[in-house]
Amino acid sequence: MDPFVPTEYKIEMQGVADGANISFTDIAKAYMTIVWLDLGCISVACWNNATVDQEMLHARSLDFPLTIKDPVTNNYVHEHQFLLLRNPKNRQKTLTPTIAGTPNFGGGFSEAKIAIGNQVCQSKDNSFNGTLIQFRIQQALEYAPNLTKAISFLTTNKTIDWNQVVADASTNNAVAIETTANHAAVHSWNDLDESKSPFTEIPFVIRRTNFFINQSTAETQRSHYNPSGFLGFIRMILSDEYFFTPWILYKALSDQILSHYGSMNVSTILHSIRLIYHGNTDPLLHLLSVVLHQVYTSTGFLNPWHQWVCNLKTGELAISFASADKPASENQIHTINIYDLFESI
Repeated sequence: MDPFVPTEYKIEMQGVADGANISFTDIAKAYMTIVWLDLGCISVACWNNATVDQEMLHARSLDFPLTIKDPVTNNYVHEHQFLLLRNPKNRQKTLTPTIAGTPNFGGGFSEAKIAIGNQVCQSKDNSFNGTLIQFRIQQALEYAPNLTKAISFLTTNKTIDWNQVVADASTNNAVAIETTANHAAVHSWNDLDESKSPFTEIPFVIRRTNFFINQSTAETQRSHYNPSGFLGFIRMILSDEYFFTPWILYKALSDQILSHYGSMNVSTILHSIRLIYHGNTDPLLHLLSVVLHQVYTSTGFLNPWHQWVCNLKTGELAISFASADKPASENQIHTINIYDLFESI
């Protein structure tokens, strides 16, 4: 992948290596680890008739194992999360929730009023002849003045399977992007696949968990398009098609959006997401989570490292982080204004 990594990010990685007193190769390996880990995440954008003031809201939950420790300090890696405010020369200012040593951990915001949330999606169509997703996300945030250009960065030099929800407050529009090595799909809320059973279209809402909805990308991922129902549950138990799990999360998220449709704001969405993660909205999702955490103690499913909701028009951001003993959904919510931060540097 080295030929596909932009020079400015290689220089930055070298700086991180120098500061940490480790080799550049070790930093490169650390960046690549994300390729091999499964995440359970959600991203959603709501705007126009879906929200209180018709403003663009973007929400994100980064689910990741809460068991990864630093072998030297014995601290959990997720204890080293922070908001990284960047002001690179000749590029746009960005703000990303991340961990020490990496420019972003699958999402963030730019001064161009663009937000990105990223989810891994398993498929059989993979390549390493491309640009790692962290760099493509950072390119989209630092170089893209609008949604169209952000889409271009996220669908160029593709590697493995990802989806993103990308929102743009300057045009009050959002899309879902699904990519594999050889496929790319860009969906608006009213694209046909968004309402292809068992999925449901919600006006001015786009949301994703860890599976593909587009017909072409879904074919690279699973032999049965429909991940829901009893058959979806059986396939999760008996095969490597585990997509019933993110389907239940997708359905719980959709139900919460519909129940608050037209009245959503930053606090409403974040409260709804926390209710989902506390197991207060869907008994089946709660039971599945309990069983998974008993069987796979290192699962990232419903173990959020951080959760945030941002009003991209006003800049209001509400965010919570996991601590050593609690996931983000159980910790204090912090509020800041991202545009005030951009103006401060």
